[in-house]
Amino acid sequence: MEKDIQHERTQLQEVIEKLDERLIDFKTLLVKATAVTADYSTQSMAAVEKLLYKINPDKDNDSHLLIEASLYIGECYRIMADGKWDVAEDIENWGKPEIICNKLNSARLFPFDIISEYLEDPKKGFLLNTLNNYFSKTALP
Repeated sequence: MEKDIQHERTQLQEVIEKLDERLIDFKTLLVKATAVTADYSTQSMAAVEKLLYKINPDKDNDSHLLIEASLYIGECYRIMADGKWDVAEDIENWGKPEIICNKLNSARLFPFDIISEYLEDPKKGFLLNTLNNYFSKTALP
């Protein structure tokens, strides 16, 4: 089982090392669709919601867009919460990419699950509110 988790970590590390390159098309689409700079800010998180609401990739079975949106939101969370990408080892989340947030007492966020949850019930501010729920009195950048 340890070998499997190491394989998952290696795959995730390969994705993260090329994240900027991988997200070029997504960031271009985000800017074109929303006129918001794709800079991993709180404003760009709202733009991701707007984009996903417009396109509804879940309905259209656009798994590529879902993956790219999840990676982008994960990177937003990582930056804002001074976190790092990792792979979950607990039974419930085993093998899922996660963000371990240093500013949040090592709270764990699962960007792919968060995007899926948003698509099930799209509410304005959901992506940022999810992060805010983890912050107590720490201000966001």
